[in-house]
Amino acid sequence: MTTGEDNRFSIVEASFGPRIVIFESQDVVEACRRNGLEGFSSLVRPFEYIDRVSVRHSNYSTTVKDSLRLSFFSAGKLSEEGKKILDSDGQRERHDQDGWIKDSLIQNVFNRKSIDRWNSNMRAISSEHLTSNPTSPSANQQTSFKLKRENEWIGSELLSSDYTEEYPRPSTPWYNGFLSSLIEHRPLVQFDSTSHPIAALVVVSTNHPEPLNEFAKLYEASGKDGSGWPSLDWFESGKILRYYLLVHEINEEPDGGRPAAIDLLESLKRAYGLNCGLFCMNSENTDWLKAKRSLERDRDPGNVRSDDQPKKFDYWFKFNQNNQQHQLVDLNDEDVIGKRFGEFISEEDVLSLRLLLREFTLQSLIPHIERCVQQWNETLAASRKGITGRLFSVGRKYFSKASAAGSGSSTSLIPQSPTAYNPITQSYPHQSQEAQTRRLADYSFMLGDYKFASQMYDYVRKDARDDKAWSYCSSAIQMIGICTLLQSSSNQRSKLNVDLQSYLFDHLSIASSVGHLRMVMIYYEMSKAIGNPQLMSSSLIRASKTVHSFILTYLVV
Repeated sequence: MTTGEDNRFSIVEASFGPRIVIFESQDVVEACRRNGLEGFSSLVRPFEYIDRVSVRHSNYSTTVKDSLRLSFFSAGKLSEEGKKILDSDGQRERHDQDGWIKDSLIQNVFNRKSIDRWNSNMRAISSEHLTSNPTSPSANQQTSFKLKRENEWIGSELLSSDYTEEYPRPSTPWYNGFLSSLIEHRPLVQFDSTSHPIAALVVVSTNHPEPLNEFAKLYEASGKDGSGWPSLDWFESGKILRYYLLVHEINEEPDGGRPAAIDLLESLKRAYGLNCGLFCMNSENTDWLKAKRSLERDRDPGNVRSDDQPKKFDYWFKFNQNNQQHQLVDLNDEDVIGKRFGEFISEEDVLSLRLLLREFTLQSLIPHIERCVQQWNETLAASRKGITGRLFSVGRKYFSKASAAGSGSSTSLIPQSPTAYNPITQSYPHQSQEAQTRRLADYSFMLGDYKFASQMYDYVRKDARDDKAWSYCSSAIQMIGICTLLQSSSNQRSKLNVDLQSYLFDHLSIASSVGHLRMVMIYYEMSKAIGNPQLMSSSLIRASKTVHSFILTYLVV
């Protein structure tokens, strides 16, 4: 996914990459299901990492990120999350925790199929070890000891023993499954705008009887305050980029139907601008593809290959082999039996999809994020750094306290202005200065501008502390800690002597939430990446005393 030094921190890219919500027509869903895939989000999942992305920071300097992850999810999932928030009874953290443990961790990771596969793999590794080292004493004991040491950072006597291995060592498969499930857990929360979608893909198939009318329908749903967004005062839908994608299934016509699809794309651009694209799929075994390959061979005199098709690779298998919670297709369906994921998708389709996603990222998504950062930087950061911003903060703090003191207890929970913190919903409205500052920090973080992002997170921390917005305050502190690790140089990282517990645990944070456990494991993986896992010793001990003790005891400690 990434190369070079930043590869060690790929956990950060996986955890905080831009989220892209997909509004798709039913024709697109059916085209994907013919390939054993749930929808367009499942189709693009294997290609979500975009390598070598040039970005511009808040100070107008340019750098190249080794990799950027695009986190795709369906509009249906977003709608479900919004409904859960509206229907919550104040116990959302508990429901979120129970749902993740039951539906994701147990059903999708620690199921019988996964356990049997892991046991089979471990027996194969153990057998190979015994074969290559027949005279090694207590080979099984050494293997068992190694598995324990892989995730054991609390017992100092183990770290100081004579048993040494090259670091880092590979983690166990059950730990990798747990970590992957945890990283993918990104519910919509008010205090973290990295959990909010940054862009929307509006996807319609040429098979639709009226594709332009379908685009217009999805345009309304994905527009500002449209029906496709949650009705939450802290959710900002006006700054979400919309990209219009036309999906064309290659047909049996000599030209595959591409000219008509291209004409439709031009009509789409005239209606919605340049943020439009075309993706042709399901071309495997079509006459159009056979003619295309034959023409390419004729153009290359040195190519003596026969008419054999290039070997296909199943890009989707590893993402769907354990997906029991969201059954992609009915495995008893006669149309599905014997088929694999991507049955009708050719290697040419895959290449086209890769190019499309890269074009979307470089020409639409990154410029959109950069424009937002520059705009918010001018309106927010500049005013905060000036005397006006400081006077405003002091005045707001003073008068809000005076107002609260003069009002009765029955009205003290009502926000004093439309942009004030609402203690009932525990959120800032999306148009408030605090919410915009948090978005500025998160967008800068995604661009790799960690120094500037850290400054903005600190502003959020101070404002949230004054307003007693504890979830915002704790989240900002956690992000400041990640920025601190990422800003340190290569030489500094292995010599860091900082207690990460101060960033992860304070009297304000909810230590038993799944979101907090997720942050603990991100910190843990980062400390392992810099070769200094002892930084997390006290934090892991403390985390193991929470409601997640049974998880950490068997997987980490």
